Amino acid sequence: MKPKLQIFTLILLLTQTALAQIITVKQDSTGDYAIIQDAINASNHGDTVLVWPGTYFENVDFAGKNITLASQMITTTDPAFKFNTIIDGNHNGTCVLINSDETDAVLNGFTIQNGSGYDEYQDEDSHGGGIFVNRADCKIFNCVIKNNFANISGGGIYCAFDCNMFLSRNSIFNNHCYVAAGGVLLGLSTISFDSVNRNSIYSNYSSRGNDFLKNTEDTVRLFLDTCTVLNPDSYFLYSVGDEGYHKSDIITNIYNALLTPVDSNLFVNPETGNNSNNGLSPEEPLKTIAFAYSKIAVDSLKKNTIYLADGIYSDTMNSEKFPLNVRPFINVEGNSRNGTILDGEYKSMLLRGNHEVSEYSFSKMTLRRGTYVNFNNHFYDYAGLIEAYLKNDNICFDSVKFMQGRAKGADGGVGILGSNHTVFNNCEISNHVGGAAMRISMWNKYDTCFINNCKFISNKPDTNDPEIIKPGRGLKISGSNSVGIVTNSLFVDNDWQAFLSSNTPNSYLINCTFVDNSHWDEKNVFSLNGSSNWIYNCIVYDNAANKNFTLINSEHLINTTLHISHSLIEGGEESIEFHSSCDDDCFYFYDETNIDTDPFFLNKWEHPYQIADGSPCIDAGTLARLPDFIQLPETDLAGNPRIIGDSIDMGAYEWNPTVGIDKYQYQPIQNDKPKLLQAAPNPFSYETNISAKWDIIGHVQIEIYNNAGLRVKVIKSGKSGGLGAIKTKWNGKDESNNILPTGIYHIVMFWDGKEVDGIKVVKW
Repeated sequence: MKPKLQIFTLILLLTQTALAQIITVKQDSTGDYAIIQDAINASNHGDTVLVWPGTYFENVDFAGKNITLASQMITTTDPAFKFNTIIDGNHNGTCVLINSDETDAVLNGFTIQNGSGYDEYQDEDSHGGGIFVNRADCKIFNCVIKNNFANISGGGIYCAFDCNMFLSRNSIFNNHCYVAAGGVLLGLSTISFDSVNRNSIYSNYSSRGNDFLKNTEDTVRLFLDTCTVLNPDSYFLYSVGDEGYHKSDIITNIYNALLTPVDSNLFVNPETGNNSNNGLSPEEPLKTIAFAYSKIAVDSLKKNTIYLADGIYSDTMNSEKFPLNVRPFINVEGNSRNGTILDGEYKSMLLRGNHEVSEYSFSKMTLRRGTYVNFNNHFYDYAGLIEAYLKNDNICFDSVKFMQGRAKGADGGVGILGSNHTVFNNCEISNHVGGAAMRISMWNKYDTCFINNCKFISNKPDTNDPEIIKPGRGLKISGSNSVGIVTNSLFVDNDWQAFLSSNTPNSYLINCTFVDNSHWDEKNVFSLNGSSNWIYNCIVYDNAANKNFTLINSEHLINTTLHISHSLIEGGEESIEFHSSCDDDCFYFYDETNIDTDPFFLNKWEHPYQIADGSPCIDAGTLARLPDFIQLPETDLAGNPRIIGDSIDMGAYEWNPTVGIDKYQYQPIQNDKPKLLQAAPNPFSYETNISAKWDIIGHVQIEIYNNAGLRVKVIKSGKSGGLGAIKTKWNGKDESNNILPTGIYHIVMFWDGKEVDGIKVVKW
């Protein structure tokens, strides 16, 4: 029986081969069919669907057929046919779909353009703008794959989940997607690049892996004729490991490059720019930031800057590609905070810093109308405007306005994850919907974030789904033994909560003002969960919450602690509550220096939460109690000197005698408080004479602080039995006899650790 079975199988195979046919497609109806899909539907395994020149506005599906779909290039070898035989997706789905367990699908000799990806699960997430291959084996020859888009992954080609793909002599360029792989995405599959008849992959864009991205265990060898640059880094070619970590397992062999990186500053103008310009001057600007990022050279020893002219950078206005795939060691500087506008138009995030992209900055611009995109677990973007994902260390945002982000179930605005020494200076975070307007999640011990002179304004919950209300917080800080330092910042009209700390961080809030927050269901202003929190020189007043502070300990990893000193807290200790999750592991320390009274806000003009003349917050703060590592900004939130009088004030704004009056009506306000400290000359160049007298029983200490709040010298420390005095000279040096720079210094007297007097001196 066995020989008969073998003979039968051979006859069957020969019969199938003999029955294979060529089915022609011609738009003038002189062929077998005028529509490619009709020809595919009529085909059988082994057939060839041969397409005559023309533009076919179709979304072609191989439908499980192991066939060859080809232009006349397959019969003539004339490359002109791949340019004039076009499958155009018409922005209505992927151009070519190979998704039904095909084992030998062949595509040869087409231009594949204007595809918009395949939405397999009907959830508005599209993959494979030009070609979508899933659980199938295929070969693609001699194709031009251009100008396609997918909102999630694989702008040009998507190849994922048990696929085998072979690519030969294809050109893949000008494709775009939001999340991963502008050109080619390879996921849990294998791909082979012809080393003789080479492919070209260039000028594609995505927030991760512009030209190629792989999420596989195996090393990929990338043989290319042309790539965007000759030595591509992870900005162009990206390999994803566990949890999104970058791996170095792509081996390249490249003959040519489209761009030679420019080791210089570049200039961009959305209105007058052109990406064919050299970009080296404002007179020859580039058009898009994305192209400037691809063109500029990255050098850890010499940071280059991309300068942005005023104008709107968006998909609609200048064909800007978002999210920007942020590069390390590059500064991006706008012309003005309100004039340089990056607008996501609620299509995607605006910026993404990928794993180990560090030492970059953005300044003087507005980022607005971004939204969150989600793709499985490896590509999770949880913020509406920007995300810095793991080890984006030493990054800075200065004079940036973050506004109008939407979360769709995640965080509305800014997300920083697992990164150290992140700095936000003079920023506004406003009008975000859902989650936290800014979320800082630090994973490593001693990771630190600094937030200075920032405003968190009018951030709201996401109420689109009444069953799942996503909070509208101002700021959330979390992370294992990390440190978040917030100074001179204003939190106003944040509907859910102004501040949340959780998962064992150490949070320091210094000279912040919290007012008119927590309208939604009268939530607390501060939610503190398994964290250590220190509050100095702050104002918490006129919020809608029943309680200002709620201490929680849902995980019981560490004690939840709250320390409040030298602050105005409306309701005093009565405004602090323990959640039911606290089990003898929640504690607070409420210092006698705190007050509970009206702060006397100015309530008008640009800065209504400045304190007015007669405020009890004037000179009521502390410098001496601040931890040594705290450095205060030089100015308050209004741009005035941070310390005007003898000591620092409470709140984000420093009182000065000209606030609220015409400058011609100003009369100096006399201080009737007797002075214990004197210094002359003041200002001084080389030395000043310091004198002090007191009638105190207890410990007396006189210290000198710089204007950032750091102690630089101790003048006296000792016991006093009553009347006492001291006269000494200070030569402008610190405790180690180092010459201190010119600037403002503060001499402070303490009695048993409590400040009793202070005086400001100026060193020229």
